[in-house]
Formats: sequence, C-alpha cells, structure tokens
Amino acid sequence: MSFSIREALPGDRERLVDLMQQLNRSENAIEDNRRTDRAGAEDSLQAAEDQVAKTEGFILVAEVDGTVAGFLTLTFEEGPVYLKPEARPYAHIGDLAVDEGLRRRGIGRALMTAAEAAAAERGYRELVIGVLHGNEAAEAAYRTQGYRDIGLNLIKRL
Repeated sequence: MSFSIREALPGDRERLVDLMQQLNRSENAIEDNRRTDRAGAEDSLQAAEDQVAKTEGFILVAEVDGTVAGFLTLTFEEGPVYLKPEARPYAHIGDLAVDEGLRRRGIGRALMTAAEAAAAERGYRELVIGVLHGNEAAEAAYRTQGYRDIGLNLIKRL
C-alpha cells in the first residue's frame, strides 16, 4: 500500500471530522469522558483548527488511493516562563488519527516523520505528543520513534 503526505485542504474537512470521531471513540474506550457523537467530532476538529491557526501550524493528511486515511495537527507553542528562554519553543502534535481499517501500516509513523521534518525546518528542537495512559499501542509506537517520558499528569475524580 502506498500513500502520500500533504497539507490538508478545505475539501478534506468532512473526512477529518470522520477521523476525529474515530479518535474520540477510541479514546473514550480508554477514558470514558469523550464526546463520541458527530457534533463532538466537529467541535473537536474546530478547536484543533483554531489552535493551528493561532500558532501558524498546519494539519497534515495521509492520502491512500485518493482518500484521506489519517491526519495530525501540528502547532508551534511556547513553554512556561520557568524554562530557560531557549527551551520554551516547541512543536506539538495535538491530534493524530489513522482510519481504524488502515492502522499498523506506517501511516501514523509517516505523518509523524513529516511533522518532525516540518518542525526542524522551522528551527524547532523539540516535538511533543501526548498519549492517554492505557493507550499502550500508541505509547509503544511513539517510543520506537524516539519519544520519551517528560512528565506525568495525575487525576483524582471528586
């Protein structure tokens, strides 16, 4: 199977909503708090698009046989003031989704490689991605690509 990576186009939006809904459903199976309806996916994508626009980032898509098979959002952020100034800028993958029927074929890895190249081209030295605790497949995939733990968020339900 061959695929290509490109920036998202306005005509991709409905497919991106489909993929965002798959992502929300997948994450809901791990942490039962995600909106899994179509409106939730539309709102999630709109929030991602707003952050992309705010940070002059972009959305990359993987295309297989003329159909968007996956996407990621890449934003360019600034860390907190307690960091040294040179350590503050970082690139961030906010969302990464690959169609359920096309996973484990290198699409996610190719999207991440393209994001790494784009961030490096802009002069960024770090790329951050979050993963839900319990999403072992994603965590393992990210580790094989050189990502490491940088922190741990804990939650207590009240």
